[in-house]
Amino acid sequence: MLHGVLNIHKPKDCTSYDVIRSLKKILPPKTKIGHAGTLDPLAEGVLPVCIGEATKIVPYLQSDDKIYRATLLFGKETDTQDISGQIINTKSISNITSAKISNILPQFLGEQLQIPPMFSAVKKNGIPLYKLARMGKTIERQSRKVMIYSIEINRIDLPSVVLTIYCSKGTYIRTLADTMGKALENYACLSELVRQRCGVFTLDRAVSLELLNRNNYMDYIIPLASSLEGFPSLIVSESDEAFMRKTGLIPNDLGIVCIPDLIKIVNESNNLICLASKKHDTLRIERLFNLTTQTS
Repeated sequence: MLHGVLNIHKPKDCTSYDVIRSLKKILPPKTKIGHAGTLDPLAEGVLPVCIGEATKIVPYLQSDDKIYRATLLFGKETDTQDISGQIINTKSISNITSAKISNILPQFLGEQLQIPPMFSAVKKNGIPLYKLARMGKTIERQSRKVMIYSIEINRIDLPSVVLTIYCSKGTYIRTLADTMGKALENYACLSELVRQRCGVFTLDRAVSLELLNRNNYMDYIIPLASSLEGFPSLIVSESDEAFMRKTGLIPNDLGIVCIPDLIKIVNESNNLICLASKKHDTLRIERLFNLTTQTS
């Protein structure tokens, strides 16, 4: 069986699930597969795709921080907050200068409250908001906390501005664009978006769908342990691994007092055994991985 992660460069103008459909034609039949971190059709870039037991780490990969290169178009407001939507307002950008753009950026750093856009996959009573939006419905949404670590200006060529944004999970870059436009007493929407990093996965190491085929996909599968590179590791012996798999418990003599709250436990071959959390100085298995075969 296959277990691991493919770092895919999702192309523009396709959905994240389109990528899954393409990979199902390449990977062996009945391979379990899922992506971590949806990208809008407009966006391109890093899309981690989990295979086999790696589908169990999707929630952890989705929680990773992200880096985006975003192109904002000032003077236009759309119903989707990006250029793919219907234009609902326009305004002259004569009041916008490079200095004003630079001056407003600090107010978007740190913890921010964002209201998810109607054209999003967030669900209300089990129904994705974008489906309600397509029916012409707008409902009240609760704001969510996100973190913006840094915003760098790459290029200002009005009406376009290119920014590099380092942010937490759940950040809507098109909502950020819309808010920046309003902060300048104008409008803005997102015209291009490239995800350059998602956790340990970077764009320079991503593989395109055009390059993958049935003969070479194994060359690009990243092992589970390497996919969770940011997690502290605890290496255990073969006998300890056997004990954990048999009992579902972690031996008491592993010396866990100083370890973080969440770690990965690997064997001496660096194959992932489990993810474990610490509660009251006791380690408990949170996710156990049954890897009959493991890429390395």
